[in-house]
Amino acid sequence: RPQQATEKVAEEMGRLGSGEPVGQVRDNPALLAIANRISSQIRGINQATHNANEGVSLAQVAEDGAQQVQSGLERLEGLARQAADPALDAGARQALMEEAGQLRGEVAAQARETQYDGHSPLAGSDPITFSTQVEGEGGTRIPAIDLTNPPPVDLSDVGSAAGTAEAMGAEKGRVADHIGRLQGVQQELSETITSLQKTARSLSDAEGNL
Repeated sequence: RPQQATEKVAEEMGRLGSGEPVGQVRDNPALLAIANRISSQIRGINQATHNANEGVSLAQVAEDGAQQVQSGLERLEGLARQAADPALDAGARQALMEEAGQLRGEVAAQARETQYDGHSPLAGSDPITFSTQVEGEGGTRIPAIDLTNPPPVDLSDVGSAAGTAEAMGAEKGRVADHIGRLQGVQQELSETITSLQKTARSLSDAEGNL
């Protein structure tokens, strides 16, 4: 009798929610189906929680790498401003050019070498998606950015040095915006993890009442 079976499942679910014992699962097909469903949901939630934690880790690594890139750009901007001084002699200008060229290479290398689990979040523009939904497709996207090619460095004369300083300042702003996005996605993922864990606890409690 389908209607009676449906009413039985509803009755048992109501007793689960109240914490009232409902007897042996193995002797009750309806309860067994419920138990299997709960177990499946818990497994899905645990996987989604794992994925969300992986997303947080990636975003943290990307943020740390971006902050180091930003620091390098700030130093490059400072060198360019020094080179924009009209009173600078040729020897000092050459020394600044060599230092800036080496530093630019280090900034690019930092972006290339910032990696997590095979992902290079500072060496590409395609976002990296972590599945944080228990059912269906979709998830949280970790934004990516390509910082492997910093603005060119030209300190050969006052005008070129001033232009380099301006370009470095603009790149610093682009990196700062990206850091803000990474911090935002970390907050989003942290809230997702809290919600998933709360749901998992509720399901575990219900499972324990079977």
